Amino acid sequence: MGAAGPALGYVFGSLFLKVYVDVGRIDDDDIKVSPDDEQWVGAWWLGFLVCSICIFCTACPIIMYPQKMRKQEELDDDVCKDPSEGRVQMSFQSSSLKELPRAFWRLVSNPIYFFVCMTACAEFSIVSGFVKFVPKFIESQFTIPASTANLLTASLIPAAAIGTVFGAYVIRRFKLGLSGMAKFCLGVIILGFSILAASFLLGGCDSVVLAGITTPYTFSGESSESTEYMEDTNLLDSCNADCDCSSAQFQPICASSIGITYFSPCHAGCNGLNFGSEDGDNVSNNFTRCNCVSKFLKESGESDAGYIYTGKCSNECGMLVPFMFILISLVIVITMGQIPMVMMTLRSVGENDRPFALGVQFLFVRLLAYIPSPTYFGAVIDTACILWEDNCGVTGSCIEYDNHKFFLVYLGLCLSLKTMSIALVFTVWRLSCRRETKVQYLQGLANTEEDEVMYEFKTGESTL
Repeated sequence: MGAAGPALGYVFGSLFLKVYVDVGRIDDDDIKVSPDDEQWVGAWWLGFLVCSICIFCTACPIIMYPQKMRKQEELDDDVCKDPSEGRVQMSFQSSSLKELPRAFWRLVSNPIYFFVCMTACAEFSIVSGFVKFVPKFIESQFTIPASTANLLTASLIPAAAIGTVFGAYVIRRFKLGLSGMAKFCLGVIILGFSILAASFLLGGCDSVVLAGITTPYTFSGESSESTEYMEDTNLLDSCNADCDCSSAQFQPICASSIGITYFSPCHAGCNGLNFGSEDGDNVSNNFTRCNCVSKFLKESGESDAGYIYTGKCSNECGMLVPFMFILISLVIVITMGQIPMVMMTLRSVGENDRPFALGVQFLFVRLLAYIPSPTYFGAVIDTACILWEDNCGVTGSCIEYDNHKFFLVYLGLCLSLKTMSIALVFTVWRLSCRRETKVQYLQGLANTEEDEVMYEFKTGESTL
C-alpha cells in the first residue's frame, strides 16, 4: 500500500490538474486558456474531496468493531516460539518509562545499529528529495505541463515496488546474514551512485529563451538559442516602455518564428488578439501587432512574425525518454536496499530491543531525512533561479530556472548524499564482519572445550 497510494495520488492529481478550478461553475466555452498555459489553475481541491470520501468510506466498517477485542491465547502462544525456527523474534519487555533512556542509550551506543540508521537517513533524504522535486524538475527541464510531470512521476512508484520486492527476494533466496546484507546494500548503493553519475552525461536541457532575462530584446547577431544568464536583466525596453507593464503576474507568450518567450503580452508590446487561432493541433490565442517582436524581426532582417501564442516556447529537448529510463532504473536500485536495511536493523540489536529499535530508527529518519531534506533541497534548487515572482516588492516563488544549473545542483546534491551512504554502509559492512568473526572465534573456543571434556569423560585422560 505504501507504493500503491502515492502512485494513485500522482495519477489522479494529474487528471484533476487538467480540470479547470471552477468546475461546474463556468462553461467550458468561456475558458480562454488551456492546461498548458501558465495562467491555468487546475482543480487542486478535487484531490482533498476524493480522499475525504475514501477515508470516510473506509472508516465506517472500523466504527463497527467492538469496544474490546477478544483475546486469542492460542495465537499469542504461536507468536513467541523458539528462535531456532529461523524467525526474527519481536518482544519488548521494558514496560516502565524509566527503562526507555537506558534502552535508547543501548541502541545508539551500538555502532552497527547507529551506522545503519545513518545510512537509512542518507538514502531516505534522496527519496524525499525525489518525491518533492522530481515533478518540478521534469516540468522545468522539458517544458511540459504540471499534469504531465505528475503523471511521469507516478511511473516511479511501481518501479519502487519492484525494487523493494526484489531486495526481499535476494535476502530470502541466498539466506544472507548481517554481513551479507551489508555487502549487498554496499553493492546496491555503489550501483545507484554509478547510475546517478551516468545521468550527468545528459547534461540537462537548454533553458527557455526569455526576453530580458536570458537574451536581450534587441537582435545582437547571435543565435537566440543562447541561454546564458544576462548580467543586467531588465524586462523593460523601448518597445514596451509606453505600455506600463506590470511584472506581478507571469503570463508568458511565445513568438514561434524567433523562438523567444516574453514575460507577458504587454512586455512583448502586443496590441491585438485573435481568439481561437490554430497552431497545429492546439487551439489558442494569437497575439498580433507586437512591437518587440517586430523590432527583433526588423533588426534580424526577417519579415514573418509567425504565430505568437500563450505559453512558453518549447526548448525542444529530446532527452525525456533516456532521462526517465535512468530515473526509473535509479529508483529500482535505491529501493532494493530498503528491506535489507530493515533486516540489518533487527539483527544488529538484541531480541528484546527490536521493536524499540525500529521506533528509534523511524524517529531518526523523520528528524534527519524527511523533515529537513525538502528544506535544503529547496534552498539548493533556488540557487538556479533566474526569475523571481514579485509580490508588491516582496520576493515570491521562482518563476524560471537556469536548466543547466538546476540539473547540476539537484543531481549533484543527490550524488553527495550517495557518497555519504557509501561511506556509512561500508562502515556497517566492516563492523558486521568483525562481529561475525568474533562470534565464530568464541564458538570455536566453546566447541574445543566441549571436545576436551568429552574426551576426558570417555578415556579418563586429560589433553592438557
